[in-house]
Amino acid sequence: STGETGSTGSTGSTGSTGSTGSTGSTGSTGSTGSTGNAGATDQKADVAKAINEATAKASKATYKMTREAGFVKAIDVGGATSLLNGIIQGVDKNSDLNSVVGGFLGIPKDGQPPKTADFTNGQKPEGMSDEDATKYAIKASSIQASDIVECSINGNVYKARIKDTTNPLRDGKNPMDRATGDFITFAEVQKSIDGALGAGVVTVDQASSKANYTNIWITATIEDGKITEYVVAADFAANMKLKVGISVNGTGSAFSKATYNQFKY
Repeated sequence: STGETGSTGSTGSTGSTGSTGSTGSTGSTGSTGSTGNAGATDQKADVAKAINEATAKASKATYKMTREAGFVKAIDVGGATSLLNGIIQGVDKNSDLNSVVGGFLGIPKDGQPPKTADFTNGQKPEGMSDEDATKYAIKASSIQASDIVECSINGNVYKARIKDTTNPLRDGKNPMDRATGDFITFAEVQKSIDGALGAGVVTVDQASSKANYTNIWITATIEDGKITEYVVAADFAANMKLKVGISVNGTGSAFSKATYNQFKY
């Protein structure tokens, strides 16, 4: 019967099943599957929280904005270019289609320096329109972790790429608007055109037009919970349906990069 106890020794072969425990190293593969993604999700939440809390303070601070912007592809309306330029130059002989569109996109005319503005205690500078203040002042963001495609934390620098957004509205219901006010709606485009050329001269078919914002990056340098430098950058591409007596299709693309610094709280 002692020999049978030896057979219990064969249970030791179950110990070899312990080698299956080495298969537990496959568990490390499991860590690749979830921990990597879960870690990224946690970081997105951390980045969103840090930027939201810091912009809430920065939006009330005194700071300087310098905004670079330009066309990647000039506005193209095909054979209607001369027609539209004729209408525009009938109002302002020194303007053309690109300068009018560039105006509401915040793109300086050729040879002009980047747009700058000084905000004091969160208030717009004298002479700036309410529309421009909405676009260019630092917004107290409400970024959600789900709005972020990728992000990083490097020391006190927080970076987030926001999801591409098509036809954003100022309603807090889209990633672009939760991150920044630096975009334009087609209703605002129409208002700008009316202001430049007169009401009804050029009509934007807002339902059929598309504005795509991509490569939306928010970079915040945060020290003791306060922003010392803030950068908002994005690429913009539009396909606009216009009516100028005839229907016109206009396309173009642009970039912008606004840098905020010299903060005083």
